[in-house]
Amino acid sequence: MSSKLKLQFGIAVIAAFALGFAVHWVVWARSYAPEISCRMRLEILSGAKDQWAIDTHQTNGVIPSWEQIRPFISPGIFETVQRGPYGGVYKIGAVGQFPTCSIGTASHSL
Repeated sequence: MSSKLKLQFGIAVIAAFALGFAVHWVVWARSYAPEISCRMRLEILSGAKDQWAIDTHQTNGVIPSWEQIRPFISPGIFETVQRGPYGGVYKIGAVGQFPTCSIGTASHSL
């Protein structure tokens, strides 16, 4: 086997390995993207609720409405943050508690 043929074979093996690795990560990312998106939305809600509580001098146990926390969420995000990627519905919850997703699995909570 010539050295040129060995080099071409080595490059082909490396390329095949890289392609397999890339496909694996794309499949993984697509399967977990909705769950990651759900958690990010819950974190946005939690931060907005906390900021609302600080700015309006609220104590634990007070439940804000969507309209009350709206100013604390970026305008482009507010419309998407009310519903989850799997169709779950978010509950803001009381100050001092985490917001929740109606799907309720561990990957859909903080």
